[in-house]
Amino acid sequence: MKQLLFSFSGALLICSSGFFVPKKSVVQSKPKEESSIAVLEPDSHYVTLLFAGDIMGHEPQIKAALQPDGSYSYFDNYKFVKEYISQADLAIANLEVTLAGPPYSGYPMFSSPDAIAAAAKEAGFDILQTANNHTCDKGIKGVSRTLDVLDSLGIKHFGSYRSADEHKQNHPLVVSSGEFQIALLNYTYGTNGMPIPAGTVVNMIDTAQIRTDLNKAKSLGSDFIIATFHWGLEYQRNESAEQTRIAKFSVLHGADLVVGGHPHVVQPIKKLEAPGRDSVWVIYSLGNFISNQRAQFKNGGIAVEIKLLKTKGNTTLRDIRYLPVYVHKPSLPKVSYTLIPGFMEKSADTLLSMNATDKALMNQFFKDTRLHLKNIQEITVNQ
Repeated sequence: MKQLLFSFSGALLICSSGFFVPKKSVVQSKPKEESSIAVLEPDSHYVTLLFAGDIMGHEPQIKAALQPDGSYSYFDNYKFVKEYISQADLAIANLEVTLAGPPYSGYPMFSSPDAIAAAAKEAGFDILQTANNHTCDKGIKGVSRTLDVLDSLGIKHFGSYRSADEHKQNHPLVVSSGEFQIALLNYTYGTNGMPIPAGTVVNMIDTAQIRTDLNKAKSLGSDFIIATFHWGLEYQRNESAEQTRIAKFSVLHGADLVVGGHPHVVQPIKKLEAPGRDSVWVIYSLGNFISNQRAQFKNGGIAVEIKLLKTKGNTTLRDIRYLPVYVHKPSLPKVSYTLIPGFMEKSADTLLSMNATDKALMNQFFKDTRLHLKNIQEITVNQ
């Protein structure tokens, strides 16, 4: 079988096992410009962040996860991407379901088995966003139990809270990674008309509140502030005027990176001017990370890798790259879901015995995504 050569920032991995398995020491290699960075200061520090899109739980996904013994497992969804996700110092995604317990349900009122979160943890995700339009699908049990399950798994979360006191204590979420203190804020445009259960808190997009929260993040001594939003128009491949307005406001008031989701398709990654400092990257929509949506542009998403440099107390974003990820859904011998990263495009059809239709859908997704993000470097594998 043809060998795969993984090239990331000058590092090379040869794998003859039939599929790509990146090793942590390889994918954490320094970015191409880092050789010049490293000589600037002996006390320079680096951290790698990874953002992925929506983790969905449609009814067919629940059925596919059901095991013969009545349990549920989603582990195989991530088998080709978990080594890549795990290499990040902090990996973050949007959990767009509740974990309200049985009976389980998909759209329009999501409640997934706890196993969906366990698989995200095993795949390498450290933090999950919980403010989105489905946060209140199952009322107070959905809001509270979701956070209980994430706590039990050791997954940090931000965006929704069991009480006002919890919100006060944990928003923004400030996480430590090495020498870095990173502040995370998460907001949603709404909750599909479902009321926010009494006593709980779900962060809504409100510029006055966002401004207050950004000021609080700065007062806490955060090295880098990231604002994440559930926003925009579903299935629109370009950002809306409202997304741009909110992004500009956030940048003006101190956000160092803006990350978005909700449209279920990939939207552009652009820079916005930031008065008095470096321009700020805005990822308008990461698209679906895993879902049952199969139409063009919806059957996949991206993971975006961010590398930060800290020198003499000053933190800067030094590198941004993306990885397209396609959701493969064969129907034989049974329905299943497998995430295929872009660096596996040339080998996936053989490894997974894809039929011509599935291969064409995958290739079209990768082509569409690369054309849409041609201004951003892709993490690739040379085959």
